[in-house]
Amino acid sequence: MIQRIQSIFLFLASIAITLMFFFPLANFFSENYSIQLWVSGIIKHTDFSDNVNISSLPLLIIVPFIAFLSFFTIFLYKNRKTQLKVIKFSLLLNIVLIALYFFYYINYIEKITLTTADYLVGSFFPLISLLFFILAFRSIRKDEKLVRSSERLR
Repeated sequence: MIQRIQSIFLFLASIAITLMFFFPLANFFSENYSIQLWVSGIIKHTDFSDNVNISSLPLLIIVPFIAFLSFFTIFLYKNRKTQLKVIKFSLLLNIVLIALYFFYYINYIEKITLTTADYLVGSFFPLISLLFFILAFRSIRKDEKLVRSSERLR
């Protein structure tokens, strides 16, 4: 059924990932640099920040794909095993997104600008969606155990 709790968790994960497009991820400020990192790219606010060129194409590919998978998974409620596999893949992609963001983009821009990142609201949405994926996975696995235990009683 589509009104199960895991459907709500998957919908909330989809919303959390989609919100990354509407909020900045991080700010980098110094005397020479004023840069804002978004999923769609870098917004430079000063002329000195012209030497910071970084492609946000991996973010632009992974974020909508995770949002699509989490929304698509809601409608796989009739096949829990497939739903679990898709959620595992979404979890993997979400972990890749978090690692790419925190260990590549933030470190690279901090190294170039010699500043520290000010994490903004958008930085926390992948972590929130990761939490919702884990909760959905646990709920689906719990349903699967319940179905298997009721089949044993027949």
